[in-house]
Amino acid sequence: ILSSVNTDAVGNAGNIIINSGSLNLNNGALLFANNSGQGNAGNINIDAENNVNLLNNSNISTPGTDGNGGNVEIVASSLIIDNSVIVLNGLGEGTGGNITINAIDNVSLSNNASIGVVGSPGGFIKINAKNLSLSSDSQLFAGAGVNSEASDIISGDIVINLSEDLISNGANNDSLTTITNANFGQGSSGNIEISARNIQFNNGATISSFTFSQGNIGNITLNATGDISFDGINGSRTSGISNAVEEGSTGNTGNINITAQNLNLTNGADISSRVSGTGDSGDINLDVADTITIDGFGFGQPVIVDCGEN
Repeated sequence: ILSSVNTDAVGNAGNIIINSGSLNLNNGALLFANNSGQGNAGNINIDAENNVNLLNNSNISTPGTDGNGGNVEIVASSLIIDNSVIVLNGLGEGTGGNITINAIDNVSLSNNASIGVVGSPGGFIKINAKNLSLSSDSQLFAGAGVNSEASDIISGDIVINLSEDLISNGANNDSLTTITNANFGQGSSGNIEISARNIQFNNGATISSFTFSQGNIGNITLNATGDISFDGINGSRTSGISNAVEEGSTGNTGNINITAQNLNLTNGADISSRVSGTGDSGDINLDVADTITIDGFGFGQPVIVDCGEN
């Protein structure tokens, strides 16, 4: 299903609005509201009484070239994304759209699935659900793209509100299973805010915010009524939280804020805020009602809670 303004054309793309019992996109199916000319991309709104499924290289996208990317809003019982993507890009100097997902039950990303927004600046991602799971090289990402050239822009936040649990599992060897808000051009990246009952990142799954250019990076805030756990490595990847200003970049890292009943860092997991370029490193604030457990490999490689400058 396509709503498009073609290259060299002028105008705004129309919207795609779907109301149904269920929606299944399979085997490369597309919902595409794009603008390759001059103007804004369209919006995609999906309201399903039951499940929305994106399977086998299916795609929901609203890119804009010289204008703004469109928004995507999904209301469903559950959203399942397997080897498929929801990606909103401002491909030129326009903003990326916003993604809003309201699920009564679960949101699941698996097998290289992605939900992402990148632009100048990128928009926000908001997920409200019972449970959220990421596995096998799946990603939530937002931030400023390489075409971002204004130092005063701020990309949107990633905000996740769950009534039960978030589980992120790296699973495959050296896969990148992550929630990331990043800056590849000029400007500042947004925050990452997660509220849930329990939060688990296993087998190399991560939360990160970083800059490869000029601009500050946002705060990472985790609030759990139960436990927050980071456990294990996957190939070269270590489970944990990272705020970073990379080498050759300029900016300040945000703070890392954790509130939980118990906090567990085990089998090589770490929490770090670091500056390898120019800037100040943020604070790491731990508010844990009961127990903090930091347990390394047991053969000389430590678990790290680090706040400093390299």
